[in-house]
Amino acid sequence: MFVGIGPGVGEDVVGKPFVGPSGKLLDAAIADASARAGWTPRCYWDNLVACRPTDDRRGENRDPTEEEATCCRPRLVKAVELCRPRRIVLLGLTVQGEVARIFPDADELPHPASVLYSAGNDHGSVHYRRYWMALWAILEKLKKEVGE
Repeated sequence: MFVGIGPGVGEDVVGKPFVGPSGKLLDAAIADASARAGWTPRCYWDNLVACRPTDDRRGENRDPTEEEATCCRPRLVKAVELCRPRRIVLLGLTVQGEVARIFPDADELPHPASVLYSAGNDHGSVHYRRYWMALWAILEKLKKEVGE
């Protein structure tokens, strides 16, 4: 299960996590890393907060407040209980700080947006390669755990 910060514009409209540019990059990285690992896990996606955090009329994203994160925490815990993931991967520093207390055994990975902002959509970039390698290491660890 991959856990991000919160929905962006596209995700908020559609009502599903990771359907925007970050989701597309994460999907590509999972496909690439899965091909290398020779195994494709079943993945679930969710966010720390259910609604897009924004304060201004321009609709710019911001990190969720402590109150917003606290309010949404039971929803995320329930989603994890329902999915029963073998691994939880926390995407980004905000999520790592908030959710690591709830799920201390979770793996950590930069948020896909950090790769997009620092490297554009060039999948041949150094940033994407580092991201892919970190994801591949997580998939290899999971593959060993489930005996695939």
